[in-house]
Amino acid sequence: MQSIFSGGIQSAVYLLVIRLIVALIALPIHECAHGYAAYRMGDNTAQRQGRLTLNPLAHLDPIGTFAIILFGFGWAKPVQINPLNFENPKKGMMLSSLAGPLSNIGLAFQIEDDLLDLEGDVAALGKETGMDAQRGKMTWPAVRGVENARLDACKAVEEAVEAMAIFGQRG
Repeated sequence: MQSIFSGGIQSAVYLLVIRLIVALIALPIHECAHGYAAYRMGDNTAQRQGRLTLNPLAHLDPIGTFAIILFGFGWAKPVQINPLNFENPKKGMMLSSLAGPLSNIGLAFQIEDDLLDLEGDVAALGKETGMDAQRGKMTWPAVRGVENARLDACKAVEEAVEAMAIFGQRG
């Protein structure tokens, strides 16, 4: 873990930008996914609280956000869910709990797609590469760089796996 103050000014600014991207993009997607899954299964608690949005202000916890910026790890405000609103409370809780980590996996897939568009083999992919850049699409590798985008994709999957560990192992 790298402190924002451990390098020079350029390093500190770079880390600050990256950590703000995490706080402003990844956390709202993750938290909104929890609320949206609950909403689709009958619980409108998140909707009533204004949490079915990608607006970071609805999801950021001041201390958790400060920790992300300063230390590289932190948290968002948890989305409240009322299992009494689900037709099947066990299923509703399981699926709404899984929605956040699955959004991390979705983000990892999107980053990988962006990377393949940059570096992929046309024959293996079966489609043209470089289309994102031609269309002026903002991609994760364009913001973070290719190597950091690869690390981000791995980290998103690791976080999703860790979050799903509460469901135990089978097999």
